[in-house]
Amino acid sequence: MINDGCFRGTPLYMAPEAGRGQQRGRSDVWSLGCCMFEAITGVEPWLDIKRECGTRESIIFEIARQTQPPPMDEAIWNRLSEPLKDFYRCIFEVV
Repeated sequence: MINDGCFRGTPLYMAPEAGRGQQRGRSDVWSLGCCMFEAITGVEPWLDIKRECGTRESIIFEIARQTQPPPMDEAIWNRLSEPLKDFYRCIFEVV
């Protein structure tokens, strides 16, 4: 959210704090994590939220309530190397 009260960015890649109007540099790291999620899984992050919510604003507000990273299929997760899993956990640290 910018000072004018408008949201800027792609909702599925916005950090939860951005949806609460508390965006900061760390928010860009979360967005990078969402790109990483899509590169690993081949699907957009928060696809379930996108399907459930009817508007851009409702997607933003639902993601703002999240305290965990986008859920990853267990079979995909189990194939990741330990260093990649560690990086993934770090990049999605919820602050």
